[in-house]
Amino acid sequence: MTALGVWVQAKSPPSNLVGEAEFKSIFNFDSVTPMAYGAVGDGTTDDKAAILSALTTGKTVVIDRSYGIGSQLTIADDNWSMTRSGDGEIIMLTGVGQFTNTTVGSKYATNSCGIYNNGYDGFIMHGVKIRLGGSPSADSVCIPIAVRDSTKSHIYRCEATGFKKGNGLISIDSCFDGSVNDNYLHDCAANGATYGQLSGVNVDDNRVSSVASKRMSISSNHIVNLTCDATFIAAHGYQTDGINISMNESSSHVIKGNMIDTVGEGIDC
Repeated sequence: MTALGVWVQAKSPPSNLVGEAEFKSIFNFDSVTPMAYGAVGDGTTDDKAAILSALTTGKTVVIDRSYGIGSQLTIADDNWSMTRSGDGEIIMLTGVGQFTNTTVGSKYATNSCGIYNNGYDGFIMHGVKIRLGGSPSADSVCIPIAVRDSTKSHIYRCEATGFKKGNGLISIDSCFDGSVNDNYLHDCAANGATYGQLSGVNVDDNRVSSVASKRMSISSNHIVNLTCDATFIAAHGYQTDGINISMNESSSHVIKGNMIDTVGEGIDC
């Protein structure tokens, strides 16, 4: 155990290390798709309203085709859940007035963060692919997923790709007894001289009321090809991280079995 209380290897991991058997027991398999609520599913139409309508049923929402979202999809109740079927994906659209943020201090803004859970427990994303669509600016500062002030929320077997800059493709703040496991975060490029960070999983970069996360599992993730160009390196160095634990008070986490390749730093605690 490090000074931060992070278990890098454990013979008997704590109970929050979620596996397939546990997901089968807690996942709601009474499901719906956004198509039943008016989605188009062509990857270019903004289907956010249809996805939200499906989520409010309390059933698991199945992402079964390409659904575009033009602004933040905000979680608004406990125990909402999403999964994927086949080639389904969520595309964060980058047209005028959509995901076009270039401001560092606007990490959670509606034009910056794709799926945002602030204060709701038991949120589950299983197997969902999210990518930044179109031709985003090299100065784009957008992230796919942020979970804040939440207990027993799980991001499991999801995929994120195509992003530019942002501190945490999966961003966790002030969370307890949850997991970020078996995700595939890949092929994102921080280019240009502005803003100096790109990371795969970030914990407690912006805590809620200074409360540190505890007992999170960050395990078996595949984080690869978080790169930056020569201009970025000249301005900031090779500032990409696989996993970043931002605060000393953040503790009792399991970090185990992650495969991290072609990033500036693997694990930064």
